[in-house]
Amino acid sequence: MTPGQLSSAISHVEKALQSVEARLEELRVGPQQRSAPPSSASDPNGKGKGKAVASSLLKGDSVHELSPQEIEAELKEMDELRSDLMLKVRSFY
Repeated sequence: MTPGQLSSAISHVEKALQSVEARLEELRVGPQQRSAPPSSASDPNGKGKGKAVASSLLKGDSVHELSPQEIEAELKEMDELRSDLMLKVRSFY
């Protein structure tokens, strides 16, 4: 593996880890909020050049739409995925 490929792989795994941790936080906080998820703001000029808003959720993946059992199952799955990703990050260093 070249240094450039290694750097790219490390960045990719770190971004994936951040995404998993963000989803875990949503799952832990989501059931307590019970308010609608925030909607993305559109460009006031209507030219489509507004600030990009990152959205990690696919349509239908809102925590507010999940049952308590689905939230618990996803929490377990995300915890396992986070553990796997952390092992990968540590193996690079």
